[in-house]
Amino acid sequence: MTTLTTLRADLRLDLNDPTGARERFSDADLDRAITRALTELSRALPDVQEATLRTTADSRRVDLSGLAGLWEVEAVEWPTGAHPRRWRRFELAPDKQSVTLLVTAPPSAAEDVLVQWAKGHTMDGLDGATSTTVPEECDELLLLGAYGFAAWAYSTPAADNFRYQDGAQFAQVDDSMIAPEWRARGEHALTTFRARLADLQRSRVVQAASTVVWSEPRPAPRWPRTAAGREP
Repeated sequence: MTTLTTLRADLRLDLNDPTGARERFSDADLDRAITRALTELSRALPDVQEATLRTTADSRRVDLSGLAGLWEVEAVEWPTGAHPRRWRRFELAPDKQSVTLLVTAPPSAAEDVLVQWAKGHTMDGLDGATSTTVPEECDELLLLGAYGFAAWAYSTPAADNFRYQDGAQFAQVDDSMIAPEWRARGEHALTTFRARLADLQRSRVVQAASTVVWSEPRPAPRWPRTAAGREP
């Protein structure tokens, strides 16, 4: 399982920035870059969980307040245990604390309802998380995004560099191109990163659309609801 420590070490290798007195990036800098990449990855390929909740008699509303970190609801099944499965249309409340079943007749008693819901991925060691939910096959993609964000951010302090004449050595020193170079590398990495995220988004929709159900059609994923690159 990938942890923040191992991912950060790999990122330093990619950035050619070993730890020590001459390091360009602090651990906090790299953690911020990893966090931003993790957020964008989560929007394209969220951590989808299943929770069995209970309905209330004569009510179409299902309480979601126990689902910590909920970003979006993907699908709702009611009643559970049927074959084929009964996927229902639903409406998520603006505060994301409840979901309403869009059915003709509400449940007549307290019954199980299965909710598939999405949240952001966690990384062991990042923001207090103790487990990693990112699929291992996405580790390199996450590193690519973190590299892009780190390089892009480093262009800001490097923008203070300038061109000057060394009078003692009669030489001209020009380090004014460092900032544009870091920014260009960052933007190139992020462009590739976001293109691959778009591929992940499309594959999720295609996979969901190919699911066969014989009752009510299962809706396509409602994720992402915003363009890649926009953090919550």
